[in-house]
Order: sequence, then C-alpha cells, then structure tokens
Amino acid sequence: MEQKWYEYTSFPDNVRQIGEITGEKRIYIEDYVLTDIRRIFQEKQERAISVFLGKQGMGQAEGGLFVYGSIEVDLTEDGDLGEEQWDEIYRVIHQYFPGSKVVGWGFGVGLWNSQIDSQVRKLQEQQFGDMGQVLFLADLSEQEEKVFIYEDNAFEEMAGYFIYFAKNPYMQNYMLRDQKEESFEEGYDDEVTKSIRRAIHKKKTRQEHMQMAAWGLGAALFVLLLFAGNLLLKSMDRIRAMEEAIQTISGSYDTKTLAKQQDEASPSAVTTAPGQTPALTQTTAPDQTGTPTRTAAPTQTAGAARTAVPTQVPGAAQAAT
Repeated sequence: MEQKWYEYTSFPDNVRQIGEITGEKRIYIEDYVLTDIRRIFQEKQERAISVFLGKQGMGQAEGGLFVYGSIEVDLTEDGDLGEEQWDEIYRVIHQYFPGSKVVGWGFGVGLWNSQIDSQVRKLQEQQFGDMGQVLFLADLSEQEEKVFIYEDNAFEEMAGYFIYFAKNPYMQNYMLRDQKEESFEEGYDDEVTKSIRRAIHKKKTRQEHMQMAAWGLGAALFVLLLFAGNLLLKSMDRIRAMEEAIQTISGSYDTKTLAKQQDEASPSAVTTAPGQTPALTQTTAPDQTGTPTRTAAPTQTAGAARTAVPTQVPGAAQAAT
C-alpha cells in the first residue's frame, strides 16, 4: 500500500531553492535522489543513467512535479536502453517504489560534445518520450548542472528548481539494496538515517576530541606562561636586591673616603718651616675684667721645626709680655 509521504497536495516547507523560479512549473527533487544521482555521475559518467520516479502535485501543489526516486541503470555498449534494462527498471519499481511513475531521467557527462548531444536526444525521443518530462544534465568538466522540461518534442531549460527534504523511505531502502534486500513495509527500519546519524556522531566525537586537545594545549601554555612570569618576577626581585646591595656598598665606601679626607685636612697640627716664627694664636677666654687676653706662641729656634700648641690656664688668663 502506498504511503502518505508520496501524496503531494501542498508544496513542501523544508526546501532549498536553486537558481531563479519563473512561471507556474516547479520541479522538486528530493535530497536523497540528488545525492544518489551525483554519485552515479561521478562513478560511471556516460556508462549509466538515472531513471527518475515521482508524481505530479495535486490541489494546492498543482503545477509541481515531485521526483522522489532514482534507479541506476547501466547502458548498453552502444549507449542505449534495451528490453533487459527496462525489465530491471520495472522490477525495481515494483520492489522499492510501488505506485510510482517514470517522470524523467538524469545523465552525467565528462565533456559535452556533439556526440553526447545526439545520444541525449536519441534516448529522450526513443526511450522516454512524453513520460520523460524532466531531464537533469550534469557537465562534470564545467561543474554545471541543468534541469530541462521536455514538451512538444523540444527541451526547455528551467531557470531554477527546488531541493526538498522529507522522510523518503522508498529511496532509503533502495540505497541500502546492497546491504539489505527487503521491500518497503509500514514499520520500516530507517537504516539510512541511522547511518547518517552514526557518521554525524563520529564526526562530532572527533571534533570533541580535537576541542579537548586544543583546550589541554591552551591550559598547558597558560601554565607555562604563569611559570615564566613567576621566574621573570623573581629575576627582577634579585636584580633589584643586587642593585640595592651595590648602592649600600658604594655609599659606605664614599662615607669612609670622605671621613679620611676630612681627617687629613684638620688644623689640629701645624708644622712650621725652619727659621720662621709661628703666628700668634688668640684666645678669647675672658678674664675677670672682661678683656680678652692674648697668649704668645713660643719662639722657634733655627734647626728644628716645632709645633706650637696654644695653652690655656683654667680659671684666669695669663697676660702677654
């Protein structure tokens, strides 16, 4: 029994627009389909095609063509489709896409030329005809993808189309045909979604490990910077201590040198040369009358230098003669 996922009475909400959308005709290609046909184009190029399966929209979705299935078909040696290929197409439709119709096809080429152009027109006219309404062409050398509508024996290039995202169990089961051969049932096992989730989980786990490694490296660098800063502060403290010690030693040396110079310049001892009379020294010790007295230094005799030291009598000054 066909499922409600393939009843298109309104346009999908979860879509991505490619190019410009003009006119009333709208092409919607499901994301799983686009992923699979691109794989076929890369792996086989002109040796295979993709047969599109889908339905026309109804009600509010009238004017839309929805492609939700794609069957990989190998071409014959002369690049055509034979009875054997069509038998396989209908077998796959019955097994994986019940109730679906052929609505077009896709073809990927390494380099577009006149021979490819003739092959495309031959396949369209002789194999698909009016039922092949959509043609998806990929020029791999130019990295270009184009969508055409075939009407009145002519191709009309569409300015744009939509990629829509939906729960597509038909296409998911077909993509897993090499892993698990089973037809669609109501309680199907969404293996494609599980595989995608597993891949995302692995990627997320790998990213988390990389983030943890980055955090660990950052923490190690932070600790290293703290350690280097601490060493720098200690070195600065040692330099300041050495500077203070040098200043202390230098100050002590300057003080001793200054004291020595002052001692050498003190007038406590005066030496007179031979033949000179020492100068009188005057003291101002007052006597009983309050008049200062003067004491004469002793006379120096020739031949020897004497040191004249003034003397003072405690209590009363002695008058000079």
